[in-house]
Amino acid sequence: MNAIKAAFEEGGFPGVVGLIDGTHISIRAPMEEPEAYINRKKFHSINVQVICDENMVFTNVLAGWPGSVHDSRVLRNSTVYNTAANKFSENTHLLGDGGYPLQTWLMTPYRNNGHLTADEIFFNTVLSSKRQTVERSIRLLKGRWRKLQHLDHLNQKLIVLLIIGACVLHNICLLWDDFDEGYMLDNDDDGNNFGNDHNAGPQNDRLAQQKRNNLKAIVCANLI
Repeated sequence: MNAIKAAFEEGGFPGVVGLIDGTHISIRAPMEEPEAYINRKKFHSINVQVICDENMVFTNVLAGWPGSVHDSRVLRNSTVYNTAANKFSENTHLLGDGGYPLQTWLMTPYRNNGHLTADEIFFNTVLSSKRQTVERSIRLLKGRWRKLQHLDHLNQKLIVLLIIGACVLHNICLLWDDFDEGYMLDNDDDGNNFGNDHNAGPQNDRLAQQKRNNLKAIVCANLI
């Protein structure tokens, strides 16, 4: 965590120990409860939650939730969420998009209600630019292991094992400096970014809001 945090601090955003995002792996319609696997882009999928470092290496992967389940619900049922109090110190956090709930250990953008201040807009812009790394990691994963663009299997356990296995191989390749920009998918329009979830959770946690405001001040000060 210290090494990851130091790398992000060089980029002007303190305390970041990971980037979180969700992506959808297209699958054949399951035999049981196929409707539960239809996501908002109207195809059957498995929702996969990933956390990566500044080098696109995955530090945590959760696969298996049906495609109809929103990213925020996947998070709330994850080990990361349930052990956050022990994993993250007060000055560390993940960065996520607006589909996730604001937590002291998970910084998300200010919701655009049409009245954002210039500093809030700038904070959102910087956060989004940092998050591009996790988006690139997903594009690299699917670009290198093209089978992940559609898993034509009915065995759900096998599907999860294939996804996790590909993530492990993704890490091994990066750790051995096996990287080529040509592996990247041109885009990953698979429905992993469905926007804000009205059930993502109330953003009225005063400690989390205070921490985000403090970070905003630091990020904006680095601009000067």
